[in-house]
Amino acid sequence: MFGIDFFSVISRGSQYRVESMMLRLAHSQNFLMVSPSRDQVADQPAMECLPLVMEPESKYYTSPVVVLDFQSLYPSMVIAYNLCYSTCLGRVGDRDPTLIEKFGATELGLPPGLLSDVKGKVNISPNGIIYLKKEVLPGVVPRLLSEILDTRVMVKAAMKKIPARERAMQRLYNARQFGLKLIANVTYGYTSAGFSGRMPCAELADSIVQYGRETLERAIRKVEAHPDWKAKVVYGDTDSLFVLLDGRTRDEAFRIGKEIADEITRISPAPVKLKMEKVYHPCMLVTKKRYVGYAYEDPKQ
Repeated sequence: MFGIDFFSVISRGSQYRVESMMLRLAHSQNFLMVSPSRDQVADQPAMECLPLVMEPESKYYTSPVVVLDFQSLYPSMVIAYNLCYSTCLGRVGDRDPTLIEKFGATELGLPPGLLSDVKGKVNISPNGIIYLKKEVLPGVVPRLLSEILDTRVMVKAAMKKIPARERAMQRLYNARQFGLKLIANVTYGYTSAGFSGRMPCAELADSIVQYGRETLERAIRKVEAHPDWKAKVVYGDTDSLFVLLDGRTRDEAFRIGKEIADEITRISPAPVKLKMEKVYHPCMLVTKKRYVGYAYEDPKQ
């Protein structure tokens, strides 16, 4: 599936797998991948952005709490905003066109007049980094992730058509879709591996985190401002929301949870998708990453 020898799957890490897939796509788009030295990796700028992890209001909740999750948040950010090494034009601000700017573990020199030529055709990330839109230049990393996620959808669709008696075939397809999910989720880690990285880039990694954080914050504002839902976000962690619906029944919680998921998906750029995971009723939030409750995944449960 990754295009590498079987022994390397066991003996080498996830960076090698990401790179094996990215190399093939980079070559097809006439790019060469950088091979920085250990000193260059150590000298790159430090990461500046952190994912949003809220401190929950610690207590026992007797009303339903809806749990919503963004599907593959970081890969979705990369695809939606065309975030890639190849589409990055450096940091916003006054710059001397004759100077070469520090960029990840290497340098970035832009041809004179390029920024004025692409005016209106760029995305500017919340941490102030400029990226070309996909209409101008489709990035290698977004293309990689799009193909991985599309293939995973195809594998899951094929899995549903396999008869229940063919257990071995179901396990094989399940392992494939799970492998694709894992490789998509570690691609962000490939860009942010600041210690032992093969091709880290602090600016790109920060842009992915900051776009994810902005998406989560926008969802929180939308949920709490809606007059009909009367909802309160009591906890948020990187890509998930815990929404308290005070005084509502479990059936109402399922209905409102689906409305929230549909509305946030509608206002977000494709392929960003918010999915309703479950309803906790009742539950207890203790502190970050620690909570417990009765979980219901459908109203009839």
